[in-house]
Amino acid sequence: ETIAETHESLEAYSFEGRYTVSGLEDESPVRAVMTTIVRPGTGEVYEEIVNESGTRSISVSNGTTRWVYTESQQTVTRLPAPESQRHLAVVDDLVRAVKNASGTDPPRLFPAFPGATSGQESDTDAVTTVGDSTMAAVSYEGTETVAGRETHVIAAEQSDQSDASLVEDSQFEQSIYLDTEWYVPLKVESVARTGERTYRTEYVVESVNFDPEVEPELFEFEPPESATVVDPTERFETIEDRPALEATVSELPDPQLPDGVSFEQATVDRETDGITLAYTDDQRQLVVSRSPADGPEPPDGEPVELDEQTGYYSEDPAPTVAWTCDGDRYDVVGEFDRDQLEQIAVSLACS
Repeated sequence: ETIAETHESLEAYSFEGRYTVSGLEDESPVRAVMTTIVRPGTGEVYEEIVNESGTRSISVSNGTTRWVYTESQQTVTRLPAPESQRHLAVVDDLVRAVKNASGTDPPRLFPAFPGATSGQESDTDAVTTVGDSTMAAVSYEGTETVAGRETHVIAAEQSDQSDASLVEDSQFEQSIYLDTEWYVPLKVESVARTGERTYRTEYVVESVNFDPEVEPELFEFEPPESATVVDPTERFETIEDRPALEATVSELPDPQLPDGVSFEQATVDRETDGITLAYTDDQRQLVVSRSPADGPEPPDGEPVELDEQTGYYSEDPAPTVAWTCDGDRYDVVGEFDRDQLEQIAVSLACS
């Protein structure tokens, strides 16, 4: 019997747990309590997160649509339901890697947060990005009891010496505790080091029920009348055809690219007229974006002269040159030499 078959033989399961994040800009740990109810094989998931201040967010997926309700902001975000087999594929990767420790097929790892998210960006984005990449080394660490259940403990580590590393001078370590009967993760510990900063996250289940009574109505969601409903799929458009992009966007940024780098796709923000262009050389990705300057401030960094503009170079969480011009903010991001990023920025000027 495969891991997926074992998991999906469950009618449903529920658990309550907590997660803690440390290493953020303000150095204050973030703590929250999470309640999760899952019906395997259906894509139906109910998740509720309450942080220390009492702020609550709810995520409800019926297998087709996912609703994320942030109570304090009275906003509801409507999204396509996530791939229901995604975490199972990760678990399968881990188990296969432990059984075959040759390192020829390094596995993926869990995001630092295995549960619901609000859909909003935060200082933890760098952690979740690294945590979702391939890893360089995996080991089996025996068994340990979590929430009264026996778990298999699997450890993995990635450093900037591996081809999978996203950031120079970075290291990522993760320990995953899988229920020995159902292969459900009951604990995830993650440590990400990027430059001089260290992020730590811990998600641990404190109680679990593999035979709960679940009402079907739990996975149905009706937005409150007082809430504002946002649908990012209506706001953003992804375009993979360059001629179609040129026909859609006026004043399209046209950077001077390093040899071997070619256009991959673009994301257009219909609400702000912002645009994000992705390029690749099959090993690294280069991202060029233009957005309204009244958004987030450019990252702190070392001043860079870009002809008539002054920009800033930063390596946290990834090598970036950012600047503002004529009411727009520009970012050039990618694992390329600093000189290359600056040359690309100069070629853009105030496109």
